[in-house]
Amino acid sequence: RRHPLRPFTLPTSVAVVFINDANTADALIDQHLGDYSQAVSFDIEWSRNTPRKDKLHDMSIPNRDPNYQIPRLITIATPYVVLVIDMVALGQVLPQGVKDILTDGDIPKVGSNIIVDTTLVLRFYGLPVYNAVDLSHAYRVLHPYIESGPLTVGVEGIESLLRKLFRLLIDKGERRSNWAQPVLTRQQIDYAAADAYAGILIYGAVAPLLAASRSPHFTRSTYSFNMALVVDGRILPEGAAASGRDIHAWGVNHDIKTNWEPSHAVLDGYGLPVYT
Repeated sequence: RRHPLRPFTLPTSVAVVFINDANTADALIDQHLGDYSQAVSFDIEWSRNTPRKDKLHDMSIPNRDPNYQIPRLITIATPYVVLVIDMVALGQVLPQGVKDILTDGDIPKVGSNIIVDTTLVLRFYGLPVYNAVDLSHAYRVLHPYIESGPLTVGVEGIESLLRKLFRLLIDKGERRSNWAQPVLTRQQIDYAAADAYAGILIYGAVAPLLAASRSPHFTRSTYSFNMALVVDGRILPEGAAASGRDIHAWGVNHDIKTNWEPSHAVLDGYGLPVYT
């Protein structure tokens, strides 16, 4: 008999730091994450719609077309603290501490369907992201039912993973709220913090199982990837002028491929032609 679902709430031991002042952003990030080198949960709340695949391919990069996703909150969570960063208040200038975390291949950035967030970072800011871990696929490769079907069926969201792993129910009511309004509500900030913290909680449950896997077909690249602008096999530096067709994603520990052959459980599962 299953236990009933319990509401998910942020533990009182976890600090939530709201950052909306460019003058103090770097100092606060360094204070809370400067010496931290373990996995972080990474999430973005945005306004507007995600560009279609063909539109993304035809875009110049970096691209801040106001008709498409505008990052509002970048949220980074550890088991001890959640940083909720208002990018509109910061003039859409990424703090150096955030850049350092996203581009550090030794720090896993975890999230469900995280390729949407990494693509937004690359399109909007021109910044690569290394070692992004998809919690949905990480969970599914550990369960035997997937052996009878492809890994590319469906996505396990944060809500689903919390329910299956912990019998917890997260309130997602604020997800579709107005992220473009000048001043965010306390409910929006609390939602973003809880959503990001849920990611690191899920990773804490899944990571030991990933490490213990003995499958000959199971490696880090089974559930994690890098994303950058790549031209002729060469990774372009941050902010370099490029196009959406130059967005490449490849499995961690894999070589960059100039001609993509469908063979990667995570990336093929997204069905997005943002890698070649």
